[in-house]
Amino acid sequence: MAQLPQEEKAKIAEQVEIFHQEKSKLDAEVAKWDDSGNDIIVLAKQMCMIMMEMTDFTRGKGPLKNTSDVINAAKKIAEAGSRMDKLARAVADQLTSVEAILRTCSNSLVWLASHYMQ
Repeated sequence: MAQLPQEEKAKIAEQVEIFHQEKSKLDAEVAKWDDSGNDIIVLAKQMCMIMMEMTDFTRGKGPLKNTSDVINAAKKIAEAGSRMDKLARAVADQLTSVEAILRTCSNSLVWLASHYMQ
């Protein structure tokens, strides 16, 4: 980072600031949810923390000390992302099932209403 031209450092600093703003928004939104009962939220928070460590690395701070640490952090994000994808797909499948049940109930109620409300 120290060897980068000032213009590049400014661009990185701007992106880091944008990232911090977005992280604050995410933190505020995620804080509304109960961590212990929602694995997707837990994973999102873990991924966000790892990304913060990677951002700190670009400024020469934080626990990541070398490129190998950053690569391992990226692998952790990818692994958490895969777990999140599986969980989100399971939730989506459940929602699809619930939607089908609600549609069937709705159709049944319409049929009942049309036959018994005459």
